[in-house]
Amino acid sequence: MLHAIGRYDEAISVAEPGRDVLHKAGLSATLGCQLLATLSESLFALGRWDEAEARVEEAREHQPTGVFAAYGQLIAGQLAAARGDLARAHECLRQAPNVIESRLGVAQLVLPYALLSAELALAERRFDDVIAVTISGLQVPGGHGDASYSWALLTTGARALGLVHNRARTFGESFDDQELRAALTLAAESLPTSAPPWHAHATQFVAELDSLDRPSLQWRDVVEAWDSAGEPYRMAYARLRLAEAELDRRNKKAGRQVLWAADELATRLGAGRLRDEIAHLAHRARLDLAARPAPPPPVTELRRLGLTNREAEVLKLLTRGFSNRQIATELFITVKTVSVHVSRILMKLHAPSRSAAAATAHRLRLFPEED
Repeated sequence: MLHAIGRYDEAISVAEPGRDVLHKAGLSATLGCQLLATLSESLFALGRWDEAEARVEEAREHQPTGVFAAYGQLIAGQLAAARGDLARAHECLRQAPNVIESRLGVAQLVLPYALLSAELALAERRFDDVIAVTISGLQVPGGHGDASYSWALLTTGARALGLVHNRARTFGESFDDQELRAALTLAAESLPTSAPPWHAHATQFVAELDSLDRPSLQWRDVVEAWDSAGEPYRMAYARLRLAEAELDRRNKKAGRQVLWAADELATRLGAGRLRDEIAHLAHRARLDLAARPAPPPPVTELRRLGLTNREAEVLKLLTRGFSNRQIATELFITVKTVSVHVSRILMKLHAPSRSAAAATAHRLRLFPEED
């Protein structure tokens, strides 16, 4: 399935016309609703949350039943949880259990159900419940049908494990996590990493475990991985965790810049729960989120040129005369990755050199604040 391997734009382009085909075949309340739920998943991953919610509502209007109703409810619950509407997310979860417990669609629905349960428990700081749901969800026969959900459940469990560690340190409690860590690691070793979102989840899983005692700088790799996968919500979360790691090392400038970027993404998405976490870290670090610099150049012009958000960031620094190593340091990525981005920028701008690319950026006023 295209969605499962992170090819979200392609999944959407295939699913959209499929809606009409299924409607004409009289299957709107069954396979049509399943298709709409899958479509909403891809839209959700790309940060197009209002469109995703509209597709879920469209499916609900067809009055589906059984497994076809449960799938849409779980996607709606994920949307609500990400927005910070936990009451709505709980309501969506309550409408699905009877189907989940039946034999219908277990492989397809058990992981979305477990993930939403775990995310709600995490939001409500029921960390032991998160870990229990993670372990039980991954043990259900056929539950590994979608590697993205398996990975998301694992990273959620690893995050809860880190928060349990933090709680134990705060209150001077002893906590032996060896068995839990071994169980999570064993599950991770059985999952694929070839698709971009799988690789990003795997990288995040490692960073979560490496952050049990102190926020890890491996979150730099996670930021890069989610940028490549192109999922804005997870891009924002990775930046929040990287900001935490930088600030823990008293790298206030770096932490502030990354936290600003996280807040900008979360604000654009309407990710209420994540924004609360960002605001909490900013308060602890005595940072003013409102003082962040001007937003990047108009998205429409960047999109017309085919530049990604990361390529735009690289180009902006390139116009300032930054070397690849300086760009890597500023954006917390490797020099090799910068080199790849620069090559793509030159190709997309039809520029023979870095200076020519910078001249094009100035001519088109891509970064008016730099002129």
